[in-house]
Amino acid sequence: MVTSCAFLLALTLLGVGPRPMTRGLEKSIAVIATRALHEQNVPGIAVAISEHGHVVYARGFGKRSVDDNLPVDAETSFRIGSITKQFTSSSIMLLQQAGRLNIDDKLATYLPNAPHANEVTLRELLTHTSGIPGYTELESFDAASKLPTTPSRIVATIASEPLAFAPGTDWEYSNTNYILLGMVVQRVTGEPYEEFVTDRLLRPLGLSHIRFWNPLLVHHDAAMGYSSLPFEPAIHTSDWNWGWAWAAGGLDADAADLARWDAALDSGKVVSPSSFAQMSTPAKLKNGKSTGYGFGLGVPTFLKRKAVAHSGGVPGFITDNFTIPQDGVAVVVFGNSDSFQPAPVVRAITYALYGVAEPAPQQAYLPEKPTQAARARRDLVIFLSGAFASLPLRADFARYLPDVIGNQYVDLGRKLGRLRAIRLIAVDRRPPVTTYTYRADFQRGIMVYSLELDRNGTIAGIGLQHWP
Repeated sequence: MVTSCAFLLALTLLGVGPRPMTRGLEKSIAVIATRALHEQNVPGIAVAISEHGHVVYARGFGKRSVDDNLPVDAETSFRIGSITKQFTSSSIMLLQQAGRLNIDDKLATYLPNAPHANEVTLRELLTHTSGIPGYTELESFDAASKLPTTPSRIVATIASEPLAFAPGTDWEYSNTNYILLGMVVQRVTGEPYEEFVTDRLLRPLGLSHIRFWNPLLVHHDAAMGYSSLPFEPAIHTSDWNWGWAWAAGGLDADAADLARWDAALDSGKVVSPSSFAQMSTPAKLKNGKSTGYGFGLGVPTFLKRKAVAHSGGVPGFITDNFTIPQDGVAVVVFGNSDSFQPAPVVRAITYALYGVAEPAPQQAYLPEKPTQAARARRDLVIFLSGAFASLPLRADFARYLPDVIGNQYVDLGRKLGRLRAIRLIAVDRRPPVTTYTYRADFQRGIMVYSLELDRNGTIAGIGLQHWP
């Protein structure tokens, strides 16, 4: 009987499709976004949905500026961070279509002096299987990120770093890969990367609300970026100099224009259908294992459908972009806090859009060495007590903590009470940093706890977020 019901449910799910936008559905989306606004303590959220090339929903919630009490509206622009990577990978595919490059060429064909240029291919850069370390994980990055830079200077910061693994044998996310790809676009075309993206991708599609972030040309409806711990007042972030994001994360957009971009990309209006198929097919490692990641695009599933997704994060902003190409659906969610978790919001909205009850999350926990678990627990308890000096903090993280931020963590610790248990839910290796993510059960709440450790065991970051 159970097997029969499961079979009928599978058939039902295979037959469902996105519902037309109705007043009732709009209210459901507003409830989801508003709940996230308050539960996650994020100042503002923007949501946009497109179906078959048409934006059917675009609305803002909360504040784009807390100080000036300005609301988020349908045209409020947010920095979209690593969602930029799909614009970079699209540029590379356009150049391949034109016969101007080949993604299976070695990087040395285009940038002979780049680190490891004779060892990695453009395909390995696109898929994060190159082994080239990320510049954003280096201890020197925090101080350097406040200063002007160039792509060559960014790449120079990792020039002496060894490959994390032999190219094609593993997957590790690295922003350096996409800085190098932006440089390839410039070398092949002879024009600035930003101009190529604007002239070949954005302008032909009429996407005037997607642009490269420039602090000297701030959009009048731009959101301010914040950091916001649970239960604590939002504070302004200390931003990077905009040049550090560039081809890895430098775009700014409103949610509706990003949804229009999604519709164009998924339907073959940006690159050819065969190119998009390559971009949205998970790469395989040399041992045959799937990475679950294409060219600047994650490739999950939703209701047995292939989905295409990517998130983005820069100081003050976290964004998420989720599409289901076969149904012509795109769901875009932006937040102007770098502790915002958009994925649960995207998931809830997408289930509502399909008229299917969202299943209860099934959290899997990972095995962990008792010594690592004990260290993670001990570090969090000490951290929330305010005894920062007794912890082995990396210099860049130690500089981040004084005054307001440190006091907020201590206050949060008092509000949460005694730590009861932690359980490992994810490990993200981005040499030289490994991030361990836990579910942390406190006396008065549940948090997502992240512990970032450098290769020598020093703490490169500790974070606490609302448990979704």
